[in-house]
Amino acid sequence: MCVRRILFTAGCLLIGLASFAQSSNYSKVYRIFKTNCTNTSCHDKVSPTGNMSLEGTESEVYNNLVGVTPTNSYADSMGYSRINPGDPHTSFLFRKINQGFDAHIILDTQEVDPMPSAINLTDEEKETIRQWILHGAMQNGTSLNSFDTLLIQDYYTNGGVESMPTAPPAPDSADGFQIHMGPFFVAKGQELEYYLKYDPKLSTATEIYRVDMLMGGFSHHFILNRFKVGEESSFSDGYRRNGSSLSSVGITSAQFADTMILPAKTAFYIPANSWFDLNSHYINFSSTQVLKAEVYINIYTQDAGTAVQIMYSTGQTGALDPPSNILYVPNDGNTYTFEDEFYQGSYPISLNNDIYVWRMTSHTHQWGTDFQIFRRNTDDTRGVMLYDGANIDGIPNGTSVGFDYAHPPTLIFDPFIFIPKNEGFIFEASYVNTGNINPVTWGATSEDERFIMGIFYVLDTTGLSALGIPKAIEISHNTTVYPNPAESTIYFDFEEFLVGTLSIYNAFGTLIDEFALKNDFAKMDVSNLATGVYVYIV
Repeated sequence: MCVRRILFTAGCLLIGLASFAQSSNYSKVYRIFKTNCTNTSCHDKVSPTGNMSLEGTESEVYNNLVGVTPTNSYADSMGYSRINPGDPHTSFLFRKINQGFDAHIILDTQEVDPMPSAINLTDEEKETIRQWILHGAMQNGTSLNSFDTLLIQDYYTNGGVESMPTAPPAPDSADGFQIHMGPFFVAKGQELEYYLKYDPKLSTATEIYRVDMLMGGFSHHFILNRFKVGEESSFSDGYRRNGSSLSSVGITSAQFADTMILPAKTAFYIPANSWFDLNSHYINFSSTQVLKAEVYINIYTQDAGTAVQIMYSTGQTGALDPPSNILYVPNDGNTYTFEDEFYQGSYPISLNNDIYVWRMTSHTHQWGTDFQIFRRNTDDTRGVMLYDGANIDGIPNGTSVGFDYAHPPTLIFDPFIFIPKNEGFIFEASYVNTGNINPVTWGATSEDERFIMGIFYVLDTTGLSALGIPKAIEISHNTTVYPNPAESTIYFDFEEFLVGTLSIYNAFGTLIDEFALKNDFAKMDVSNLATGVYVYIV
């Protein structure tokens, strides 16, 4: 069965088209504290006289808040900080002033009451504090970790576009957990991409068997990666816009709201104390309103050791090798085609193991017109086509619907397809630039271009049961099917005499019919079948 879903695993480079008005936002946050919080109301302890010492200079208050352990015993036991850079939900001060502003923050009775003075805070002021925390709670920030308070003012004064007006429900705590990335604010007609390291607080190793990625229609993509244990220490807290340094291990991704359920007995393995790396890219198509961008990720987990085989993912970037294969597309309306390879020894990523591929997909930006993936022969020639992005579900020689760069198909194989590391893949993308930029080259914004193939795979299939889904690669490229689509009778015209079986499956992988083949043609009555897409295997 072939499921139409976008899924790619490659990090993007620097994006920052929004205008940032300040190099530091802490001064405004400090003024909010001073105006609304006093020693008697901004309390940390159970005792009403305890306080977070919000009296003092900017530096004194900063040093008393950021990274400081609360005196409240419950907050301490939960691992909260008074201000935890990058994470408002574990920032005790923000929890105390929240008062329903962020629906996901619910004070435990042991955290004592909300700060009485917080009732005077406006939503804009609370948002300013939240954005300061999300952007790393810097005292003296830079243009890479600052945010534009004028966007927040515009949003709360004039209204704006909400990417996720209603927060989706989280998994039951026995089944997994939810991550909330955001919000961040995107200026009118602009786009913005952020990375955020996130601590899921996994004290023991675990496995992920399902990921729901929930985002609004303005999303360009969301990527979920993880750091190797200890690697996260070299990355800054809070949002970062410099994607030239990326986390090491890919998990999954999507261009729009999507659910990924792994095959039975497979899972992503997450070591204990791992940190995730979240990556969200939103485009604000509105010319009149600020966009509030958010992503929710529901992670479903199971005990480590449950899966029989571990699932891996990777994305190979193409058209980067000089001098002849650099992505370069003039705006002359002509078709430009680029080819690259993914095998043992390829650049920038090498295929280091023999693999069994489960899923395969592609990624370009708006000028992409086709994307094909072939099996690579050891003599560096093309083998059989595995994937055609212009066809329904990516099926080679299937029904062509044209390449939709925003919704490229994902092809699923079962049984998984075996690819030796010394063979690998050859992949090819075509582009036609009819825009105002001449030329379009490799880059991270929606005005640039991309050339990426993505795969999910295991290293062994021992112990995995069949899913009842046809192996699409076995479709013969020498078979003619007509008329297609059909209403009553469909004919299969084979290039040569065949002895074997013709099997027909529906889109859910259910076997519909089988025919014994002892000829160079076959026909089938389809008048009683429901309208839909069907797959045949010879």
